[in-house]
Amino acid sequence: MNVNDTCPACLKRDVPPRRDLEDYDGNPHSSYRCQACGHTWFTIRRGEPEPDGYATYDDPDAWEADDDFRDYDHY
Repeated sequence: MNVNDTCPACLKRDVPPRRDLEDYDGNPHSSYRCQACGHTWFTIRRGEPEPDGYATYDDPDAWEADDDFRDYDHY
């Protein structure tokens, strides 16, 4: 499956991939080279999207919410 991309340097649209490879899980790895400016970049497209919603590992302060503060309530 070829997916055209937009150049992040000059914003030219519909840049075709130079090659498509798959990793062990079948996720495509594509390299692109813009015909307009010559910029080269790589993408990895995951087979399964990230889950929607809040994940505690995204928030560096989330561990504080898991702390038990009942020991400090008597002050």
